[in-house]
Amino acid sequence: MSPASDEPTPPPVVPEPPVVVQPSSYEAPPPFIAATPTGPLNPWTAIFTRTRAVMRQILDTDPSRGVHRLALAGGILETLGSDFRILGHLGLPLGSIIAVKAITGAIAGLLLLYLGSWLLLLTGRWLGGKATFVEVRAATAWSTVPAIWSALLYLPIVGYLGLEAFNLDVDALRSDPVGLLLIVPIGLAGFVLFIWRIVIYCKCLGEAHRFSAWHGLGATLIACVLVGIPLALMAVLAVALGGLALLGRS
Repeated sequence: MSPASDEPTPPPVVPEPPVVVQPSSYEAPPPFIAATPTGPLNPWTAIFTRTRAVMRQILDTDPSRGVHRLALAGGILETLGSDFRILGHLGLPLGSIIAVKAITGAIAGLLLLYLGSWLLLLTGRWLGGKATFVEVRAATAWSTVPAIWSALLYLPIVGYLGLEAFNLDVDALRSDPVGLLLIVPIGLAGFVLFIWRIVIYCKCLGEAHRFSAWHGLGATLIACVLVGIPLALMAVLAVALGGLALLGRS
């Protein structure tokens, strides 16, 4: 027997059982997905609830979009609902009264668009605003959207009185039970909408100037003071001159 046969026989190699990996109950969180916009906002409706977002969308896309049409429409609709009874006392027919109102409103709307925007550009800059004239003009124009919507409140009066509604005598309408039933809720709704229009206007101006709506209100109040001072001085001067004329006659 050879010496190699004297070596002990090695133990048989027993294979190790395979390692079974149990499935874990842990689930990785889904990857973060940023919210995607559903599309551009409709400025005619969203401006009531998402004013600053709508204004920023307009300023970032086309700040000159529709500004003249909005100014004309807002001025005309505001003037048509105003009291111009003096025109009736002058003997003008109803059609002429409506035409005069429409022309006056169109001119007033454009004047407010340009002169008002220039003044608010100035007062806004005093408060740290950074808007350009085009941006302030866009804010001024698009803040008239609530005024255009508020014209719908006038439709019941038009349906009741016809074209005479555009030369309305509110005092006479109060003695009419049907007219009173119409004018009271319309007046209340108009007052609420007027307050909300001020809020929307301040937010639009604030977004254009890149400051808060309170700063927008401040810029507007300062502009009103700047306009009111010369008007008050002219009124005082007119009264004084009228008084002197009366004294001279006496």
